[in-house]
Amino acid sequence: MFFLGVLGVFQVLFFPGILIKKFLSLPRNIFFSLGCIIGLSLITNYLFVFFLTAIGLFIRWLVLFLVVLELIAIIYLYRVQLTAISLEDVVKTTWGSFAENIRFLFPTVGEDNQKNLTKIIRYVFVLLFFIIGIIAIEWIFRFFRYNLGEVFNTWDAVVSWNRWAVDWSINRMPINTQDYPQLIPANWAMIYKILGTTEIQFFAKAIMPLFSFLIMLLLLGLGFYTKNPAFFLAIELTRLIIKKFIGEFISAGYVDLALTFLVFLAFIMLFLAYKEIKLKQKLNYVFLSLIFVSGSVVTKQPGFYALASIGLMVILFLFRKELKTIFKEYKKQIFIVVAIMGVIILPWYLYKGLQIISGIEKTHLLGPLQHTNQVHNNMTLFANLIPGLMTLGKYIYVVLFLIPAMFFVEKFWKIISAFVVIPYIALWASYASYDSRNLTMMFPFIALLVCLGIVGMMDAMLNFIDRVDFKKIPIYSVFILIAVVAYSLNYFWTAEKLMSNQTEKQKQIFSVELNNALYDYFSDKTIQGDILTNYPVDYLPEFKNTQNSFAYKDLELFKQEFSEEEISYLLFPTNLPDDLKSYINLLEEQGFVTQIFSTDSWIPYTFMKINR
Repeated sequence: MFFLGVLGVFQVLFFPGILIKKFLSLPRNIFFSLGCIIGLSLITNYLFVFFLTAIGLFIRWLVLFLVVLELIAIIYLYRVQLTAISLEDVVKTTWGSFAENIRFLFPTVGEDNQKNLTKIIRYVFVLLFFIIGIIAIEWIFRFFRYNLGEVFNTWDAVVSWNRWAVDWSINRMPINTQDYPQLIPANWAMIYKILGTTEIQFFAKAIMPLFSFLIMLLLLGLGFYTKNPAFFLAIELTRLIIKKFIGEFISAGYVDLALTFLVFLAFIMLFLAYKEIKLKQKLNYVFLSLIFVSGSVVTKQPGFYALASIGLMVILFLFRKELKTIFKEYKKQIFIVVAIMGVIILPWYLYKGLQIISGIEKTHLLGPLQHTNQVHNNMTLFANLIPGLMTLGKYIYVVLFLIPAMFFVEKFWKIISAFVVIPYIALWASYASYDSRNLTMMFPFIALLVCLGIVGMMDAMLNFIDRVDFKKIPIYSVFILIAVVAYSLNYFWTAEKLMSNQTEKQKQIFSVELNNALYDYFSDKTIQGDILTNYPVDYLPEFKNTQNSFAYKDLELFKQEFSEEEISYLLFPTNLPDDLKSYINLLEEQGFVTQIFSTDSWIPYTFMKINR
């Protein structure tokens, strides 16, 4: 059964894409190519499951038979590569390609000493951003490792997405789906069908963390393709945004990150088309972009927004001057592309549309607005805009930075920012900001646009430095600059802010858990008397001069200290001598002391109040 589970995962992620790759021109960039193979596999499996189920033939023996035929076709089509290329060749080629990409990221040092300075600064940032990006990718990949052997355990994944997958797997169109599309449940159903059971969820759930991982790899691919370190930095910012707003759903079985992967992949194909000079190859990239964005439409409804955006960009920006020529010379190819898009998108939505019209199903389209109005206590779409944006917390500043960042990015990304990302954020804030998860589709776009802006600003500063003749600048000016900067920081790091920061940090010394428990207890009450303890509470803000030091080793000495009127609290480690521990237990049984809390970390401590 384990073998069949692995076979199901490979069918869902690789086999159809590898087969189709033989007939399409995919990008040579290994990360883009990997994304394309997985995207094509997901879409192909969805169509396979949908149409077989529609005619009642999604049965196990037929599925296994077709998978075997698919493997035979792959072996036949790639027979030359499989026999002529050794494992050593693969390792050498892969490593050589990776090393070459890294080498071209860094500038060479010439004879111009002044420009060497800025080149070295750029080199440092490229290296720093690359390392940060690789660390972020490793962090995301942990979710895949930790998710192996887990089952669906969150609400929507269990009662909706996986329930629909079970429906598909028993050769039945899923019910009670409203207008939710089915690409991911259909692919899970493929795994279930190959396994022969819906009771084993490990393999279906195992693929879900890969979508965030693939998004990171696509950003890494953009970094290698453009030689722009901004994309490496964007990997880390994407990680932070995902961790903040959707971290608990990375592995859960929600389809938002799968949607984001397909949409991001579609826009990358559009970017490659924008960069391509040859018309034929440009059209090939546009074709791939339209296929992947069509796949996003049958993954989750926001894919329609991406489809409309890409369609408008193709017509208005990419081929505006060549439309007549393209329609005239590539009429047949355009018809095929539109037909394939129709085959991907229309069957499910026509089927559900008819059910909604007939009253069998309901649409959820007004649901997000109703939830958003309830959350923000508003009654109109536009009134939700500002409250919706404020739900982003500190990340609202990241979103606001998109505006100045547009001045430092190339035309393609300006268009993406102004006509795709910013309008979608506004739409989300007004319509669906009851949950930040609904903004997931834009997370990698926000990150890369912000990072492109940051690196663009850095390049502008370095270009300015290149034009400055440092030989004519007196050395004392450096000290003046340092003094001005240091003095200016007085207005940011005020005495009050420094003191507040010092206080908050001081509260975290020694045992954080114990300190927090003390502060929680005294948050609504004042300290009345001293604390008999060997824990140095005197060093904690608000507890100064409250400590009556005692080692908690001698019972007779404890009795003397306990009898003192100024002692109101006991704070002691749990590893006491037996006689002292027994005596304190007796005091508690007789009501002389009341336990307030005990801690677990560091050395366990117990805090008691003396009842006088």
